[in-house]
Amino acid sequence: MAQLVNNSNATPVKNIAILGPTGNIGIQILKSFLEHNASHSSSPFNIIALTRDSSLAGTKKQLEPYLNLPHHNIQVKSIDSYTNQSALSALLRETSTEVLISTIATLSTNDQTSIIDACVSSGTVKRFFPSEFGVDTSSRPIVEKNLPVALFKLEVIEYLKKVASDTRGGFTWSAIICGAFFDWGLKLPGLLTFNLASNEVAVIDGGDVKYEATNIATIGRAVVACLANPKTYEESAGQYVYINSFTVTQNQVISLIESYTNRTIKRHDVSSVARAEEARKIMEENGGLEFFRNYVPTAEVPYAPGSAESILPCIYGGEKSGGMNQYSMREPGLWNERLGLPKEDVEETVRGVLKELGLTKA
Repeated sequence: MAQLVNNSNATPVKNIAILGPTGNIGIQILKSFLEHNASHSSSPFNIIALTRDSSLAGTKKQLEPYLNLPHHNIQVKSIDSYTNQSALSALLRETSTEVLISTIATLSTNDQTSIIDACVSSGTVKRFFPSEFGVDTSSRPIVEKNLPVALFKLEVIEYLKKVASDTRGGFTWSAIICGAFFDWGLKLPGLLTFNLASNEVAVIDGGDVKYEATNIATIGRAVVACLANPKTYEESAGQYVYINSFTVTQNQVISLIESYTNRTIKRHDVSSVARAEEARKIMEENGGLEFFRNYVPTAEVPYAPGSAESILPCIYGGEKSGGMNQYSMREPGLWNERLGLPKEDVEETVRGVLKELGLTKA
């Protein structure tokens, strides 16, 4: 495994809080910090796993394997609500938190701005990672046209820019853009068009459109790399940080799956334009953008109706969707090299997922 960039024994920040530490992204980020600590015992990060009071027992249970590790450097803390600004600010101050990483699933701009305000009022937080972790949402015209449910992400960045300016650089931000969650998405039937259990795939626009894909562990490593030494910490301040594991097409992935399983996948052709129109119709039927802004996720329905229909054209639609998931093909380009992220291979990843699921041919 390649070493993450760390040209100094001293990390510029030490105390890292993860909001939502047991979710799909949160747990991977936590693991990446532990991975760093294991190889940098002289300069470990201190990790604060931040959860809601109602989830405290479950969080401790899920994190138990990591809490039992020697020198894990993890504290588990809770508050009644992430948007209780005074309580969150006090907790961040109490734990001397310098970096807050938000991984919570929310479509609410207000939720994130409240958390940001708590960071600023704490007096200790220097860097904030918003709950971005997806396709490129940096262009308002493109987002408004192709993925309006993600406008809240852009609004959060706009608010972060204002706060950074008001604090004259005392408070900064970094946003990780990673495209499709590749290995994680392959394992979940139908989530990102592939259903390995039923041997089917929804092929968008013929399947030859290139898209950015990132293995989920790499997302966590990228976050750590932004904080691991003064150079990357400074360079990533106030920046969208673009990463991937590889640029690939659906047909390339289909070919690999068929080769390793000795099965022909049943293809269902889908138009990205038609799927986007379907998403717009669902949004309108459910009250438009304001419904999405005020939607409260539940365990049964974590995403508002129409969200999945909106995101798939943006992942696989290429220029038809404004190139939101083709950022490696234009400036400013990928951060992989400067972050010291390991080079990854799509064949190896696909083979590993299939082996894990018991689907490789004998």
